[in-house]
Order: sequence, then structure tokens, then C-alpha cells
Amino acid sequence: MCPSKRASIITGEQNVDLISDLIGKMDEQGLDRVEAASEAQAKWMVHVAEVAAGTLYREANAWYTGRNVPGKKVVFMPYAGGVGTYERICESVAADGYRGFLIDPAQTRASAPRTTAQSAAY
Repeated sequence: MCPSKRASIITGEQNVDLISDLIGKMDEQGLDRVEAASEAQAKWMVHVAEVAAGTLYREANAWYTGRNVPGKKVVFMPYAGGVGTYERICESVAADGYRGFLIDPAQTRASAPRTTAQSAAY
């Protein structure tokens, strides 16, 4: 998730470019399925929590923590490390072959359950 609701104005174009480039590379290689690897998701959420730990954001009774919904797990999802840092992380992920993403060709979907071993080497 990008740095914040306000920052989405700034990072929105960067996010669109990142995903558009990924889709283009997938199309060139006949790949059409992508999702974030579970391990990458968990690692990102740990990083987001570590960055936010030194802020008051996590204490807010707001939609972005879930604290405003009784019984909902409280999780701080926006990235509080700054727009520049977020963009550098995204650029690094893309430069490293979309590290943390599982990308598959169409035929793996129809022929067999998906495994990490079937994923393209991105």
C-alpha cells in the first residue's frame, strides 16, 4: 500500500507506471497471472509496522488502522517511510525482476495447481 491517502496523488502515477511496466513485460513473455508471494507480503507488513512504530499513526482511531471498527484487527497499512523511500523500494523490486511476485503463464492455471516452482524467474 502506498505511503498514504494524500501521497497517493504523488505516488499514483508511479504505481501505475510500475504495474503497467510489469504487465508489459508479462505480455512480452506470454505470462498473464501475477500475485504477491505470501512471504513477500509478510515481510512488507513487518517493514511497514517497524517504520510506523516510531509514529503516532498506529494509535489513531481511524480507517487506516481499523481501530474504528469494533472487533477488527488493528493494522497500520499505509507506508510511513516517505514517498521517496517508497518509490525507491518499488524501483528496486522492479529492477530485481519484480522480486516478491509470483508470475505464471496461462497454461499453469488450467493444467495444475500453482506452486512457486512453476512461477517465472522474475
